[in-house]
Amino acid sequence: MNEVMLIRERVSRIYFIRKFFDYPVALKWKTIKNMGVIRTIKVGFSYIKVIFFKRKERSLEDFYINRFGKQLYNMFFKNYTEREYHETKKQ
Repeated sequence: MNEVMLIRERVSRIYFIRKFFDYPVALKWKTIKNMGVIRTIKVGFSYIKVIFFKRKERSLEDFYINRFGKQLYNMFFKNYTEREYHETKKQ
């Protein structure tokens, strides 16, 4: 029997501050509009900082901060990683 892999177009999004953001997060006009100029600037500087000062990756938190900066981590990923940590600890 031939095995066939089906390929599907899929859109991944994050729901935050009552708005949808594309994932992976990209610098687009819609992203700036959804986040606001001030928050976008903070995110940008946070990302630039992590380019020059990487954290030693000992946790999923470090991994996300190194990829996205601390501001985006706090906005989109922190609650998820904390929830995952507590769920795995229960098992």
